[in-house]
Amino acid sequence: MKANKVWKLQEQSKLFCRLGQLMQRGYSLPTALEFLMLNETKAKKQDLCIIIEMLKQGSPLHVVFQMVNFSKEGLSFIYFSEKYGELAIGLLNAGKMLAKKDLYRKKIAKLVRYPMFLLAFISILFGMMQQILIPQFIQLYESMNIPPSKLFMVFIGINSSFPLLIGICCVILLLIICFYLYKFRKSSPIEKQAFLCKLPLLNYFIKKYHSYFLSFHIGGLLRNGFSINDALVVFAEQNHIKFYKAEANRIRMLLLEGESLENILRETSYYERDLAAVIVHGQANSILSDELLVYSKLLLEQVEEAFSLTLRIIQPAIIILIGIGVVLMYLAIMLPLFTMIQSF
Repeated sequence: MKANKVWKLQEQSKLFCRLGQLMQRGYSLPTALEFLMLNETKAKKQDLCIIIEMLKQGSPLHVVFQMVNFSKEGLSFIYFSEKYGELAIGLLNAGKMLAKKDLYRKKIAKLVRYPMFLLAFISILFGMMQQILIPQFIQLYESMNIPPSKLFMVFIGINSSFPLLIGICCVILLLIICFYLYKFRKSSPIEKQAFLCKLPLLNYFIKKYHSYFLSFHIGGLLRNGFSINDALVVFAEQNHIKFYKAEANRIRMLLLEGESLENILRETSYYERDLAAVIVHGQANSILSDELLVYSKLLLEQVEEAFSLTLRIIQPAIIILIGIGVVLMYLAIMLPLFTMIQSF
């Protein structure tokens, strides 16, 4: 049996949500899959047949979805929900998380696509002006013995340095690629996250997400009777996201050495400092699982608000900068004409 790479992120989200809804209505997992298979394409039916067959052989759901190339983030939610016996809710949460991920990807792609098109268009115009229009204007100024305007001279300077700026950008991009290939890619998952947390803006989202993921799943495990150590063992046994596997082993080792959980989290750069305070307060009031789950919801809301705000700031800023460049090009073309007209 061979899996097909035909499931887009949005389609994975819908499948998880529909499965969760059917299971909440009393469907068994194989029956729900067979029902959903009725309206799917041939390639997707083949994947669902693989899933049903492997489930009948006793394979866990997160493993069979991994075999058909589903998103690791969604599979991690299913893995944890299987551990604490709330598979229907886990499927719904996985679907919602993948829907958010798909939405964020589309917004970022939309943010990048239009400015990149405008930048490419302006670059072509700059090249045409450098090769065709500016030499003709300079020749015309010299033939008419008219001094060029200051704005025109500034524009010539900017236009002349444009190839240099492109070259610098290419060198920076090449250095980033080399760093990724020879350093970052070979680093451990923990080292990667620690490095990313040093980058402006990105560190905010990384801290929020890791704190959300840890508090949400540990909170769910604690609510269903697991101890902190047992919850970390569950994290360490999952293979979908290597970082959380390595991080769980790191935390367990430090706990065995006598460190407290709150101190470990407080001194780790890729977690919010509030997470340690939530753990202390929850343990003191014997409601740690509830407080972790509530805290995870607050973090998710903060991430969504920050992401929306960032897009609202960055997109207009990029368009304004490109607009300024277009206006300067227009002025550089029109002002020499006005100067010549006034000279007659």
